[in-house]
Amino acid sequence: MPISIKTVRAFTDGIPWAKIFKKAENTTKGQRLYPSQSHDQKKNFRLDKGATLSENQQEIILQANKGAENAEVKKEAQKDSHRILAKCVIDPNDVDAEKAKKDLEASFKANN
Repeated sequence: MPISIKTVRAFTDGIPWAKIFKKAENTTKGQRLYPSQSHDQKKNFRLDKGATLSENQQEIILQANKGAENAEVKKEAQKDSHRILAKCVIDPNDVDAEKAKKDLEASFKANN
């Protein structure tokens, strides 16, 4: 069974978006933004820094964790832990958590 939007939404609801916006500015592409590795199992997913599209546009990538508690997420990660499940673009100078969350969820729905 594929990963459900409900599972993704449970993750996105708990993201500390203000911290993500701040951290994304100074993080290298491919580096983890959230959560710390010690929380992989409980959180099921991770956010990584994607490409810097411009000074005001940073890409955020959603990927599944291999050690996820959720069976569907774990299965997906074991197939390809680097598969991009969803993306969104944020402006670190304009923290809009609701837009980031909605864009990430819409991207997940469109790609899965």
